[in-house]
Amino acid sequence: RTNNRKLAKTLYTIYENGGEISHAIDVYALFAVSSKPTIMADDETDQARLEEWWDSIDGVSFMQAAVRWSLVFGNAVFEKVLSRNGKDIVRLKYIDGRTVEIKTDDYGIFGGITQVLGIAEEGLEFKPEEIVNIRIFPGADDVNGLSLLNRNLDNIRRKVKVDEGTSAAIYRHGYPK
Repeated sequence: RTNNRKLAKTLYTIYENGGEISHAIDVYALFAVSSKPTIMADDETDQARLEEWWDSIDGVSFMQAAVRWSLVFGNAVFEKVLSRNGKDIVRLKYIDGRTVEIKTDDYGIFGGITQVLGIAEEGLEFKPEEIVNIRIFPGADDVNGLSLLNRNLDNIRRKVKVDEGTSAAIYRHGYPK
């Protein structure tokens, strides 16, 4: 993933329009949730509490979204929504990847995100402890994950050009006069 919201919008449009690569991403996401993850803890009470919490946040939907959007954008970022007492996570809310700019310090260490909405120059700041940042394929020495779509962008663009050229040739020469 790059911190380029224009690229993120392009990746989203490609995913949204469908095709083989979009279907592949959907299959990955569905495969990830095809069986409930095994939750393990040292004692049965903790395990029961973790399983109850997982179900309360709709962990299956969270996992499916995490896989889908990390394959599209490279990262899937979720806001930790806390209970009224501010101690318990009651929900993990997806932050649209088209609005996310990942922040790093001078040494490349993850420093949270900025969510930029609309045409606003300044966005909402999220500290690392306020979010969950999922990367299926981490980049080497980078806080950004590798996007399945971005890694195939040149191939996708070539395929579109070939399809458009083939279509134009058929319209030009393929019909009897």
